[in-house]
Amino acid sequence: MQIACGKPDAIKDFYENEELIAMTRELTEMLRKNRTIDWQKKETARAGMHKMVKRLLKKYKYPPEQYESAIETVISQCEMWTDNA
Repeated sequence: MQIACGKPDAIKDFYENEELIAMTRELTEMLRKNRTIDWQKKETARAGMHKMVKRLLKKYKYPPEQYESAIETVISQCEMWTDNA
């Protein structure tokens, strides 16, 4: 998930490494606890994941103009993660 949250260079520069690592770990743990086998097929589960990720981005003061891009990247990575699990 670090790749998803730290993708644009401007975002990487926004955080000190420790903060990006902490956000990545929290995000990964949160997604592990909340994933279901068919979450990507259910719109309500997808919306719930969208909310969780957005809340985490706000907590870490992620730049708001980058929210949607980061959220979509995280969700697409989770879809691959779930498919390969």
